[in-house]
Amino acid sequence: MEDSITEEVAIQLDEKLGSLSLRSEETDNPISDVVAIQLDEKLGSPSLGSEEMENPISDGVAIQLDEKLGSFCLRSEESFIFRVPHQLRRINEKAYEPHIISIGPYHRGKQHLRGMEIHKLHYLKMFLQQRNENVGKYVDAMRAMEADARACYDQAVDDDVSPEAFVEMMLLDGCFIVQLIVRSMTDEFGENYCDDFVKANQSSLMHDLLLLENQLPFFVLLKLFDMMNCKNMLPNNCQEAYFVPMLLINFASIMPGPGLLWHKPSGGQNVKHLLGLVHDHLLPSSQGMQRYWPKKGNFEPERWRFIRCASELREAGIKFEKIKVEQKYKKVEVEGDSLFDISFDKGKMMIPTLSIYADTERLFRNLMAYEQFIIGRPTFVADYVTFMDSLINSGKDVEILCRRGIITNWLGDDEVVATMFNRLRDFSSPPRYNFYYAKAFDDINKHCKQRRNIWKAKLRHDYCNTPWAMISFVAASALLLLALAQTIFSILAYSKGK
Repeated sequence: MEDSITEEVAIQLDEKLGSLSLRSEETDNPISDVVAIQLDEKLGSPSLGSEEMENPISDGVAIQLDEKLGSFCLRSEESFIFRVPHQLRRINEKAYEPHIISIGPYHRGKQHLRGMEIHKLHYLKMFLQQRNENVGKYVDAMRAMEADARACYDQAVDDDVSPEAFVEMMLLDGCFIVQLIVRSMTDEFGENYCDDFVKANQSSLMHDLLLLENQLPFFVLLKLFDMMNCKNMLPNNCQEAYFVPMLLINFASIMPGPGLLWHKPSGGQNVKHLLGLVHDHLLPSSQGMQRYWPKKGNFEPERWRFIRCASELREAGIKFEKIKVEQKYKKVEVEGDSLFDISFDKGKMMIPTLSIYADTERLFRNLMAYEQFIIGRPTFVADYVTFMDSLINSGKDVEILCRRGIITNWLGDDEVVATMFNRLRDFSSPPRYNFYYAKAFDDINKHCKQRRNIWKAKLRHDYCNTPWAMISFVAASALLLLALAQTIFSILAYSKGK
């Protein structure tokens, strides 16, 4: 049976690659056969006697439950490519939908994504022609992994995608991703691989590859990378590079700040998928880890409290400064501080620059959604968003951070950025334990509770909140000083007169 399926998939792919037609071959519809089998079973089943028909409703329910319990299998331990929870999706559904390319079965076949299917076929055809190979051996490899790959998704996929379609999807999607990444590192493939559409939309494509529902199991990508002998295609200065660092270098270009950190090369055996890969390497620097996590001393991290917004903290005398980060690429390693390396010391808050683009919200939302499924592991992205959401209540706070170089707002409207952060944490509970910035929050709140800082905040809020109020305050202060000086001189003159 497996050999016949493999041959059928190979034949279908050969036909598609030969014609590069936008329309895929129609597969046999099994609905009529299934219905016929069901009717035969019903007609062939023994008729129920009068005793068995005494309570047909309860018997029918019992039979249905027995069937469901017999086939039920909770695949939580095997599945790791999840669907976005409904309460998160309804806040901003577009943030979880691919714009250009579908990867995996969840969004496969959607109308606005069908245009990319011809580009997937083009990449596979060019690769096979260059290598003078047949598609059959790649189909065989994917067919051998089909059951394991299918188990990585929700159980609903079993009914939605046939084995033949699933194998074809694995090969086309996986080949496109591997070739897209390798092409960025070398010109070995020549002019035949030039694709103006892919070049023009590469940033959007890379963001589509980091959607929670738009993933392939990473072991599929590793298998194709090894089969294609991509290491041998790389130029001499990249011979030591391999798939994981190549991916990190490519994804670093769309990150909203520095930087995807990694310390020791890894073959990716423990990586689940591309979104998981980026999340696992988007970490605080080692200095940041030592500063805040794990917590030390008498501070109890579960007792932290939210901080005030940026405008109120500035009134309390807190200064905001951006961290100057110097990123260098040495071979494939990225050096530099992390986006998460926020520090507070002696009334000064140091924050790395965050660049806000059109796709920044999509990236944050999918990383945060992924963190909801990795119980017991650090949630640095959600912790960072919690910190920024605390700083930002309105466009005024965004303006303060933009002026200090902490936020680079490519959207233009400060209120849009404020709304984005205020909505990112909707339907996500605040972290109580192991909150990465708990110590920083505690230090900031202690600073704001000092009496002199309270007086500073009240003075600035009541008398220095506008230029006219400040002028009035200065004028009143000057008049008070003049009156005081006049009183002193009058007392001195009276004393001399005596």
